Amino acid sequence: MARTATSRAPKFTVEQAHGQLVARVESLTTSAQWLDYLACAAKFHSYSPNNIFLIHMQRPGASRVAGFHTWKALGRSVKKGSSGIAILCPCVRSHQVEDEGTGETGTRSRLAGFRIGYVFDVADTEGTELPDVRDIVCHPKGEAPAGMFEALTSQVEAAGFTVRVDQSLDDSGSP
Repeated sequence: MARTATSRAPKFTVEQAHGQLVARVESLTTSAQWLDYLACAAKFHSYSPNNIFLIHMQRPGASRVAGFHTWKALGRSVKKGSSGIAILCPCVRSHQVEDEGTGETGTRSRLAGFRIGYVFDVADTEGTELPDVRDIVCHPKGEAPAGMFEALTSQVEAAGFTVRVDQSLDDSGSP
Protein backbone atom coordinates (compact mmCIF):
# COMPACT_ATOMS: atom_id res chain seq x y z
CA MET A 1 0.00 0.00 0.00
CA ALA A 2 1.49 3.30 -1.08
CA ARG A 3 1.65 6.11 1.41
CA THR A 4 1.34 9.69 0.34
CA ALA A 5 3.62 12.26 1.81
CA THR A 6 1.85 14.89 3.82
CA SER A 7 3.50 18.07 4.90
CA ARG A 8 2.61 19.65 8.16
CA ALA A 9 2.31 23.39 8.36
CA PRO A 10 4.98 24.86 10.64
CA LYS A 11 3.76 25.96 14.07
CA PHE A 12 5.39 29.31 13.65
CA THR A 13 6.48 30.99 10.43
CA VAL A 14 9.33 33.40 9.80
CA GLU A 15 6.77 36.04 8.85
CA GLN A 16 4.94 35.57 12.16
CA ALA A 17 8.22 35.82 14.06
CA HIS A 18 9.13 39.01 12.20
CA GLY A 19 5.72 40.53 12.92
CA GLN A 20 6.04 39.75 16.62
CA LEU A 21 9.56 41.19 16.73
CA VAL A 22 8.43 44.46 15.14
CA ALA A 23 5.52 44.74 17.59
CA ARG A 24 7.77 43.93 20.56
CA VAL A 25 10.39 46.55 19.65
CA GLU A 26 7.69 49.17 19.09
CA SER A 27 6.23 48.38 22.52
CA LEU A 28 9.49 49.14 24.35
CA THR A 29 8.49 52.53 25.66
CA THR A 30 9.71 52.60 29.27
CA SER A 31 13.01 52.18 31.03
CA ALA A 32 11.57 49.22 32.96
CA GLN A 33 10.82 47.39 29.71
CA TRP A 34 14.35 48.02 28.46
CA LEU A 35 15.80 46.79 31.76
CA ASP A 36 13.64 43.68 31.50
CA TYR A 37 14.97 43.04 27.98
CA LEU A 38 18.58 43.66 29.09
CA ALA A 39 18.19 41.20 31.97
CA CYS A 40 17.07 38.60 29.46
CA ALA A 41 19.92 39.52 27.09
CA ALA A 42 22.42 39.00 29.92
CA LYS A 43 21.24 35.40 30.27
CA PHE A 44 21.33 34.66 26.54
CA HIS A 45 24.37 36.63 25.37
CA SER A 46 25.20 34.16 22.60
CA TYR A 47 21.85 34.71 20.87
CA SER A 48 21.02 37.53 18.48
CA PRO A 49 18.90 40.44 19.72
CA ASN A 50 15.99 39.13 17.61
CA ASN A 51 16.21 35.68 19.18
CA ILE A 52 16.49 37.19 22.66
CA PHE A 53 13.22 39.01 22.01
CA LEU A 54 11.60 35.80 20.73
CA ILE A 55 12.77 33.78 23.74
CA HIS A 56 11.63 36.46 26.17
CA MET A 57 8.23 36.85 24.49
CA GLN A 58 7.48 33.13 24.51
CA ARG A 59 9.06 32.14 27.84
CA PRO A 60 9.83 35.14 30.07
CA GLY A 61 11.10 32.89 32.87
CA ALA A 62 13.56 30.93 30.74
CA SER A 63 16.99 30.59 32.33
CA ARG A 64 19.06 28.32 30.05
CA VAL A 65 18.02 27.32 26.56
CA ALA A 66 19.49 24.93 24.02
CA GLY A 67 18.41 22.82 21.09
CA PHE A 68 17.22 19.23 21.37
CA HIS A 69 20.55 17.71 20.31
CA THR A 70 22.58 19.99 22.57
CA TRP A 71 20.53 18.86 25.56
CA LYS A 72 21.14 15.23 24.50
CA ALA A 73 24.89 15.87 24.33
CA LEU A 74 24.72 17.26 27.88
CA GLY A 75 23.05 14.08 29.13
CA ARG A 76 19.57 15.58 29.38
CA SER A 77 16.33 14.73 27.59
CA VAL A 78 13.53 17.05 26.61
CA LYS A 79 10.39 16.03 28.52
CA LYS A 80 7.63 14.56 26.38
CA GLY A 81 5.00 17.15 25.57
CA SER A 82 7.29 20.14 26.11
CA SER A 83 6.76 22.93 23.64
CA GLY A 84 9.81 24.48 22.11
CA ILE A 85 10.67 28.15 21.94
CA ALA A 86 10.72 29.30 18.32
CA ILE A 87 13.82 31.19 17.19
CA LEU A 88 15.20 32.31 13.84
CA CYS A 89 17.97 30.08 12.47
CA PRO A 90 20.15 31.29 9.59
CA CYS A 91 20.20 29.23 6.39
CA VAL A 92 23.68 29.37 4.91
CA ARG A 93 24.41 28.25 1.37
CA SER A 94 27.82 27.52 -0.12
CA HIS A 95 28.71 28.48 -3.67
CA GLN A 96 31.78 28.33 -5.87
CA VAL A 97 33.63 31.59 -6.55
CA GLU A 98 36.47 32.17 -8.97
CA ASP A 99 39.19 34.65 -8.05
CA GLU A 100 39.51 37.03 -11.02
CA GLY A 101 43.21 37.65 -10.33
CA THR A 102 44.46 34.10 -9.94
CA GLY A 103 41.68 32.10 -11.58
CA GLU A 104 41.50 29.83 -8.53
CA THR A 105 38.13 28.48 -7.48
CA GLY A 106 37.06 28.54 -3.87
CA THR A 107 33.96 28.01 -1.78
CA ARG A 108 32.16 30.89 -0.11
CA SER A 109 29.16 30.87 2.16
CA ARG A 110 26.31 33.35 2.11
CA LEU A 111 23.19 33.92 4.15
CA ALA A 112 20.22 32.69 2.11
CA GLY A 113 17.49 33.45 4.63
CA PHE A 114 16.07 32.20 7.89
CA ARG A 115 14.00 29.27 9.10
CA ILE A 116 12.25 28.59 12.37
CA GLY A 117 14.13 26.39 14.82
CA TYR A 118 13.24 25.42 18.35
CA VAL A 119 15.13 25.56 21.64
CA PHE A 120 14.03 24.27 25.04
CA ASP A 121 14.48 25.74 28.50
CA VAL A 122 16.31 23.67 31.11
CA ALA A 123 12.99 23.41 33.01
CA ASP A 124 11.67 21.36 30.07
CA THR A 125 14.48 18.80 30.41
CA GLU A 126 15.49 16.04 32.79
CA GLY A 127 18.66 14.06 33.27
CA THR A 128 22.23 14.70 34.30
CA GLU A 129 22.57 17.66 36.68
CA LEU A 130 24.18 20.67 35.04
CA PRO A 131 27.15 22.34 36.72
CA ASP A 132 26.44 25.63 38.44
CA VAL A 133 28.07 28.42 36.45
CA ARG A 134 29.18 30.04 39.72
CA ASP A 135 31.31 26.94 40.37
CA ILE A 136 33.08 27.33 37.01
CA VAL A 137 33.79 31.07 36.97
CA CYS A 138 37.02 32.02 38.71
CA HIS A 139 37.12 35.61 39.88
CA PRO A 140 40.55 37.19 39.93
CA LYS A 141 42.15 37.66 43.32
CA GLY A 142 44.92 39.93 44.43
CA GLU A 143 46.08 43.31 43.26
CA ALA A 144 45.69 44.63 39.72
CA PRO A 145 48.84 45.82 38.00
CA ALA A 146 49.74 49.44 38.75
CA GLY A 147 47.89 51.88 36.49
CA MET A 148 45.36 49.34 35.18
CA PHE A 149 42.29 51.12 36.58
CA GLU A 150 43.44 54.46 35.17
CA ALA A 151 44.21 52.94 31.75
CA LEU A 152 40.81 51.24 31.54
CA THR A 153 39.03 54.37 32.77
CA SER A 154 40.69 56.52 30.09
CA GLN A 155 39.67 54.07 27.35
CA VAL A 156 36.07 53.98 28.57
CA GLU A 157 35.91 57.78 28.82
CA ALA A 158 37.49 58.14 25.35
CA ALA A 159 34.57 56.06 24.05
CA GLY A 160 32.17 58.66 25.47
CA PHE A 161 31.16 57.01 28.74
CA THR A 162 31.39 58.29 32.29
CA VAL A 163 33.06 56.21 34.99
CA ARG A 164 31.81 56.59 38.56
CA VAL A 165 33.21 54.76 41.55
CA ASP A 166 30.74 53.87 44.29
CA GLN A 167 32.48 54.88 47.50
CA SER A 168 30.09 52.71 49.55
CA LEU A 169 31.87 49.58 48.30
CA ASP A 170 34.95 48.38 50.12
CA ASP A 171 37.99 46.83 48.41
CA SER A 172 36.30 43.42 48.16
CA GLY A 173 33.53 44.85 45.96
CA SER A 174 30.77 44.24 48.48
CA PRO A 175 28.82 46.88 50.44
